[in-house]
Amino acid sequence: MINTSNYYERIKVIDWNAVPVSLKKIHETLIPDAAKSDWSAYNTDGDVKRVVDKYFGYIAKFVLASNDETATTKKAAVRSKPSKPATVPKVKHPKLTKNIPSLPEPKQVVYIPTATAFIKRYAALHGKVKTKDQILSLTHGLQKAITEQRIKSGDSAIREIEKMQSELITLATTMGDKAKIEIDAPSLTHYKQIAKGEEIRTSVKLLKQFIQINGKTPDKAKVETLGKKMAAAYDSIPKEDSYLHELNEGAKAIADYVHGNTKVVSIPKVSLHGLSGIAGASTVSGLGRVTGGNAVISLLRDADVKDVKEPSMKRAFRAAKAPGLCLEIARLMIRRGELTTAILKVRNRLRSL
Repeated sequence: MINTSNYYERIKVIDWNAVPVSLKKIHETLIPDAAKSDWSAYNTDGDVKRVVDKYFGYIAKFVLASNDETATTKKAAVRSKPSKPATVPKVKHPKLTKNIPSLPEPKQVVYIPTATAFIKRYAALHGKVKTKDQILSLTHGLQKAITEQRIKSGDSAIREIEKMQSELITLATTMGDKAKIEIDAPSLTHYKQIAKGEEIRTSVKLLKQFIQINGKTPDKAKVETLGKKMAAAYDSIPKEDSYLHELNEGAKAIADYVHGNTKVVSIPKVSLHGLSGIAGASTVSGLGRVTGGNAVISLLRDADVKDVKEPSMKRAFRAAKAPGLCLEIARLMIRRGELTTAILKVRNRLRSL
């Protein structure tokens, strides 16, 4: 039997090249560093203990197989004659195809919440040496996100954010010029679970790249690769994906540009409407689908923006769920002539009526 007291000694004989990836991931994420041997997460978290106990059972089979192979080799060497070396019989490792514990599939989302993004950055610091300026930068960024309401009191991860903020402030005020970041094992496991719990949809990843070239004349060979990826994704992603239409139109727009049918990459205006949701700007009812305006212009109008200069627009988009992407869509609208200072002035006049 393998347990916490003999684990490091027993696994020395294992050929890790023969171990399935799913078991290697458990070894990397849930098993503490051998130098510290801190099993606190295993001893305090029931879910961690259940997974690790199953892992011990599976990994024991590889220890047994390795020991059997070593014993067979020794016997063959003793019995063999000097003139005729013995051949070592191959030992088949047991197939672990059933009941292998694995992490749940991440939830497919349009954007990663700000709180989750900060938790992911914080967890990535573990075991690394960082300067005081780097820690202060992360602390100030987190506090700014809270002040700007991009992280709110009702967020599901607010307790983790508050704990992280407290730890960062303590670290920043007590450390020297540099420090090695150490996060306690239970918290680190929990942070990683949150960080891996959500993943950007394939359609959204591709459309983000498409937004950046829309209205431009990119290199045809490079953009053709993106078009093929979008076309392939259209056939493979779930049909209920809300951006399926935009993905298809984007692939067609790239094909038209590559074949010389258009001078720039340009998606039809009606298809551009749905892209506001990617940027978290669909608080109205969708880009171009609102009476008297659209979501991006509404965000600029609500912030009383008087021009389309980037500092002004960045200020307006701070409260959006994906401010950087809102800015990309605004730039795209400017290139297409759909967002100008004059349009904003008209909107603001209508608002005052």
